[in-house]
Amino acid sequence: MTRQRNTTRDVRALRAATPASAIALALLAQAAPAQTAPAARASAPSAATVEQTAVSPPVADAAADAAEIVVTGSRLANTGFSAPTPVTVVGEQRITALANTNLGDVLVKLPAFRNTTSPVTALAATGSGGNLGARYLDLRGLGANRTLVLVEGRRFVPSSILGAVDSNLIPALLVKRTEIVTGGASAAYGSDAVSGVVNILLDRELKGIKAQIQRGITEQGDGSSLLVSLAGGFEFAGGRGHLVAGGEYSNEKAVGGCYTRDWCAREYGLVQNPDFRTNGQAANFISPNVRAATLTAAGIVNGPGALRGLQFNPDGSLGSQRFQYGTFPDIQFMVGGGTYGSNWRLAVPYLRIPIQRYSLFSNLDYDLTDDIKAFVTASYGQSKAQNRGAAFFERALTIRTDNPYIPQALRAQIPAGTTSFTFGRYGDFTLDGRDLKPTNADGKAQSFRIATGLSGSLGGSWKWDAYYQYGRSDNRILVRNVKNIANFNLAIDVVQGPNGPICRSTLTNPTNGCQPLNLFGIGQFSEAARNYAFGTPRIEQHLTQHVGAVSVTGNLAELWAGPLSVATGLEFRQDITRADADAIGQAVGWQYNNGGRYHGKITTKEIFGEASLPLARDWSFAKLLDLNGAVRHTDYSTSGQVTTWKLGLVYEPVTGVRFRGTRSRDIRAPTAQELYNPGGATPGGVTDRTTNVNATVRVRTGGNPNLVPEVATTWTGGVVLTPGGPGWLRPLRLSVDWYDISIKGAVAALAAQQIVDRCFAGATDLCALITRGSDGIISEVRALQLNLNRLITRGVDAELDYRLPLGAGKSLDFNLLGSYVKDLITVDAVGPVDRAGQTGQQYLGALGVPKWNLTATTTLQLGKFSATVENRYIPRGKYDSTLIGPEDPGYSNTLATSIASNRIAARFYTNLGLRYLVRPGTRAEVEFYGAINNLFDRDPPPSPGNTGTNPTLFDTIGRSFQVGIRARY
Repeated sequence: MTRQRNTTRDVRALRAATPASAIALALLAQAAPAQTAPAARASAPSAATVEQTAVSPPVADAAADAAEIVVTGSRLANTGFSAPTPVTVVGEQRITALANTNLGDVLVKLPAFRNTTSPVTALAATGSGGNLGARYLDLRGLGANRTLVLVEGRRFVPSSILGAVDSNLIPALLVKRTEIVTGGASAAYGSDAVSGVVNILLDRELKGIKAQIQRGITEQGDGSSLLVSLAGGFEFAGGRGHLVAGGEYSNEKAVGGCYTRDWCAREYGLVQNPDFRTNGQAANFISPNVRAATLTAAGIVNGPGALRGLQFNPDGSLGSQRFQYGTFPDIQFMVGGGTYGSNWRLAVPYLRIPIQRYSLFSNLDYDLTDDIKAFVTASYGQSKAQNRGAAFFERALTIRTDNPYIPQALRAQIPAGTTSFTFGRYGDFTLDGRDLKPTNADGKAQSFRIATGLSGSLGGSWKWDAYYQYGRSDNRILVRNVKNIANFNLAIDVVQGPNGPICRSTLTNPTNGCQPLNLFGIGQFSEAARNYAFGTPRIEQHLTQHVGAVSVTGNLAELWAGPLSVATGLEFRQDITRADADAIGQAVGWQYNNGGRYHGKITTKEIFGEASLPLARDWSFAKLLDLNGAVRHTDYSTSGQVTTWKLGLVYEPVTGVRFRGTRSRDIRAPTAQELYNPGGATPGGVTDRTTNVNATVRVRTGGNPNLVPEVATTWTGGVVLTPGGPGWLRPLRLSVDWYDISIKGAVAALAAQQIVDRCFAGATDLCALITRGSDGIISEVRALQLNLNRLITRGVDAELDYRLPLGAGKSLDFNLLGSYVKDLITVDAVGPVDRAGQTGQQYLGALGVPKWNLTATTTLQLGKFSATVENRYIPRGKYDSTLIGPEDPGYSNTLATSIASNRIAARFYTNLGLRYLVRPGTRAEVEFYGAINNLFDRDPPPSPGNTGTNPTLFDTIGRSFQVGIRARY
């Protein structure tokens, strides 16, 4: 009786929602019939569908368990491969098999995801409005804010004002399975489900106690990690109530900077050739030994010409030898020469930032009567992360010749009549040096959520569900050692005062507090001067969310081929955003981490409905034919009303062969951050295609109150094969699906390099976002939020599952996930740019996705012992789709966009997991396990961007190890 009640609760949790007119939706579509399809029952389970818990024996009756699975994609009940929308189910075994420390680490390895924001890709996260150290989920490479993340079929409060949910905050020990809908689902679940839905289902039926402890470390000895989890559940009141509670603590230490790994210590970088039109070589090329050309640790004179190359000793005196220049020196970098290890873009940031987090979760289910059920769910999560930014680096500081800190040996060489010279210098690359330290960001994020509701029966097949949810997220980022632009400029303008060096400004304003800053040498300044010129900007972001919903589901009529099932409801949502920053940041006065103060409230009212119309059952031409549909009308307080819809068809001509297809209209409304953020600024590197000069510029960001909702049109179509029967094909499951998503008015902020490139290509509207200095070099790029013309992605997803029984308690399971991306196109006034097949990334440039990739998982179960091997393949790709190499049509070295080679090598990664189960008692189970990530220690290919490679695709850490123990009683 209890098991039946709990199964019913899971079905209701996936419906999650609200009432309105059901009859108007009777001929619409979305979702397969409420009962399990015969083909699905006949098939054996697989690693991606029905999976036992990590410390349980193999499932005895797989078909029976498969019949109880209800998948996401509809508010009507569906099962596994029978859904009209493509669904991938990641079970508990896959989550635990390779000793991953959180759910996000598992999901980003699936081909449909892109590893956009994570601890290994956090370089550009500081001050971006995000949650430092967060693990956001990005389906299709369309952005994490277009992937809707649900917990138990309900919205989870966003982890930042960007609108995305940090999967780090979900306790992995309590995750029962995760369901990924790789198609638009806005009609079913509302705004943000443009590229799909990730629904995280927790183990609300847990009985007894589960515990886990795990340690990890890299082969290099850094990046140590600790994971401790505990969860328990029990029934009470004669089985009418069930309480589950759990917690998780994780502490992942930093993986050191780029020079701690041999592949990165080769100093690969993108170099510009200034004479490409005449010397027969491409305008750009990737080279090792890329070092600073106009900066040293103790300082260098960059002009006028007679003084160029004079450099200083650590004590501030003039060096005896001039700086040794390498090949192709520009205003920042060169090949060879200089000092090894001077590339600040590589030397400073962590390869993986340190994160400390914990999460708590509890759920209470209680049967008030035989027909009315109640639930209360509460969760809390907190994470703390740290990030090092690029060290102090200045190539063109103006030093006046009356500065008393100038050593006499240099003063003697200054040409007569010269009033100033340009000076370059960088600071420490580590936090424990004695000079100007790197920026050091400390981020703290907290999320709290509580939901409560009732559900019950209205008689017959009709059921109702109502709930209210409150959530709050708070984020704070403090960044130490950031240049205060105004104070710094005053501090380096020094003259001789009556009692020693003073700021020139102090002569006219004696009480301004300015402290003279001596930049000649290393650490030659006073602590007071450093504190005056540098400071700690602060950004705070707070989001409060209220959600209320009520829904009704049932069979409207019994028709010739089965019941006409409908769901209808109402939903109310209110998102309140508040952001704050220090006064200097609000005035965009810091070099990094400027923030704004603003407040925004978005109220959303929705009415929706779904219907499943069976057209045929066991007819001569159709074993099954279902028409499905959903419609949702939404009223946003900020951007007006919009209607989304979805139509789907499921056709099974014979048992084991099923065709499915959907057509949908999906939307995403701008968030308060995209609308109201007054903006900030941070440095970024861009290459000017007009002059082929690479410069560090000021990148301004900000919202746009004129944004309107983006609208997506989505097609999916595919086939599912589940042969069943008595033969060797019985355990096979194969699905192949085509998708086509076209987004009009996509809301995004173009990367600085994109703006520069598209301006060069003729997009005059984007040229207005670029500012140049008096020397003609780009000084500022305004990367504001815009409704881009169009964003398109097309491709094919495939999934294959197979289980080979090897005897009692023994089996070989195989799962293959593949993705082919035909297009990932951005269309603007100039034309399209297709980043499908781009596996490289320029510094702070736009990301692409591989043309295709594969993830294959094989698990061998031999009684108490099991071994899992995960293989992931990333094919050869382009470095940058906007550049043209000899491998591309139309190549000519005289083009400003030419590159010596525009190809990035392929990589094949293997991960290994081992587990051994012992049973010390009749109820107790203990499992010892270990895992090796990047088993063959494959280095990433050179692809210089934010680091020496593209960390969103390639492993930057190298071989690492995890060991642990799980117990259950």
